Amino acid sequence: MNDSSGWKDAYRDVIAEGRKRLDPPTVDEVEALFENKLPEAEAERVRKLLAYYPEMARAMIEPFPADTAGVLTAEELAADLAAIRRKTGITPAATQTPAATPAAAPTPVPKPLPFPKRLPRPAFAVAAGLIVVLAIGAIVAGLFKSGPAASIAVTRKVYPTDIGARGGASAPPPILLEQDRDYRLELVFTPDREYREYRLVFLDLGSAPARSLWSRDHEHPEQPGVYAVPLSTKKLPPGLYELVLYGLDDGEAEHLATFAIRVSS
Repeated sequence: MNDSSGWKDAYRDVIAEGRKRLDPPTVDEVEALFENKLPEAEAERVRKLLAYYPEMARAMIEPFPADTAGVLTAEELAADLAAIRRKTGITPAATQTPAATPAAAPTPVPKPLPFPKRLPRPAFAVAAGLIVVLAIGAIVAGLFKSGPAASIAVTRKVYPTDIGARGGASAPPPILLEQDRDYRLELVFTPDREYREYRLVFLDLGSAPARSLWSRDHEHPEQPGVYAVPLSTKKLPPGLYELVLYGLDDGEAEHLATFAIRVSS
C-alpha cells in the first residue's frame, strides 16, 4: 500500500467516510479560523472538519484572478438563467400572466455569495491551509500505521472456508487482510436453525497446535446471516488465522462455520 494509487484510494475513502459522519463547518467558522479569532479548542474542531472538506480551505487561500477574463456579464448571466428555466420547465412569473403584468424588469445580477472571502493576510491563510493539509495526511496515515492518528475500519465480507468439506460448493480461499489496519469483518453464514447465542474464537494457525488469541460469547447476528466482528491487524504478524463460529444452547457448543484469514505485510 505504499504506491501512489493506494494512497489516493485511501484518501478518497477517508474523505467519503468523513463526509457521511460530519457536516462541513459554517462560512463564519472558516472565516474566523483564518482570521485567528477562534479559541484553540474551537479552531482545532474546525481544522478537523476542513480535513474532510479541503475545497473550502482552498477557496480561502487561492487568490482572486488578476483580471476579469472569464467572468460572466449581466447579459450572459441572464441568458444562462433563461436556458436553465427552459430545460427545467420553470417559467418566470412575468411570462405566466403577460396581460395583467407589466413588462418584467431586466433580470438582476445575483449578489456574489459571501464565501469564499479572500483575506488580506495571505501568509496566515497559507499557514492555515497547510495545517488543513497536514490534518488530511494524518488521517490517511492512520490507515497504514499504528499510533494516535485517526483510523477508519474497513468493512470486508468473509465467507466460510469449510463448506467444501461439508459437501457444499468449493471453498473460497482465505480472505486477505493487510497489517496495521482496522477492519470490520462481516461473517456471512446462515445456520440451519437459530441458537440462544453464538461464540466466536480467533485462532492463530502459525503455532502447533493452533493457539486461541481470543474468544467471545453472547454474540448475535447483526442482521440475518451476518455477524459483525471488529478486528485490528496492528499487532498481528503475517500468517494464517481462523475465525470459528459456534452455536450455543444449554451450555453445548456446536461448530457452525470456519472463516480463514491471511494477514500480509
